[in-house]
Amino acid sequence: MPLPPLSRRKLSYGVVAYRETSPMTGTGQPPLILLHGLGGASPSWENQLDHFGQTRRVVAWDCPGYGGSDHLGIPTPDLDEFAAALAELLDAIEIQHADMVGHSMGGAIAPRFAIRNPGRVRRLVLSCTRAGFRQRDPGSFAQRVAELKTLSAEEFGRRRAESMTSPAAPEAVRSKVAAIAAEARLSGYEAAVHMLMHADNTDLLGELEVPTLVLSATDDRVATAAEAEHLTGLIAGAKHVVIEGAGHAPYLEKPDTYNMILEDFLS
Repeated sequence: MPLPPLSRRKLSYGVVAYRETSPMTGTGQPPLILLHGLGGASPSWENQLDHFGQTRRVVAWDCPGYGGSDHLGIPTPDLDEFAAALAELLDAIEIQHADMVGHSMGGAIAPRFAIRNPGRVRRLVLSCTRAGFRQRDPGSFAQRVAELKTLSAEEFGRRRAESMTSPAAPEAVRSKVAAIAAEARLSGYEAAVHMLMHADNTDLLGELEVPTLVLSATDDRVATAAEAEHLTGLIAGAKHVVIEGAGHAPYLEKPDTYNMILEDFLS
């Protein structure tokens, strides 16, 4: 199925864009919210929009500063400001209670949203992420921003795709990851990098009272399985599942496996 078209809402800080499915028949399942990573955007979730959109309302946003969304207008936003933007979007589209999948950067925003908005998340999936990103070598983030400033969009996308996919990834998948990453805008990317360099949920995850699944992948060099195991240990009752033979974009590289794991947990 083709991607759902972009919808847009005017919020307090500007316009936010998102893609949404509207199934013909409802199954009583809550909406599903999909939050992409630093190198992603709403099209990253094409396989999940297709699969889950057949039976429930699915919303995949363009994070502020990405895709069709305005940036927050703050040069140095923090994690709470991204979580507040998500809350404002969900209020605007009348979603008060939902399941949520946060990947990488989205996996920092999602638990912060759940903690700041008790009762609004039914089940939570944290995909290829970590408890905190500020422990990561800041030079790696600085290098990404420098590459975005100096490389062509196509070369930047290829660099990101090489780091996000496994060596065995089909070229079609690597090209798709590259094309999405190539759409990054400097203002939004810099703001997101700043947020991640200071993002840390470690001391708050004990407050999370939501059934949580942590996903990792064997060939992920961005957020390793060991970091996922550490994250799992900070959340009461959380489960950890490892996807074999995938890198940092298992939603595209191993979509059937990814969707099956989500389906099992969310149902």
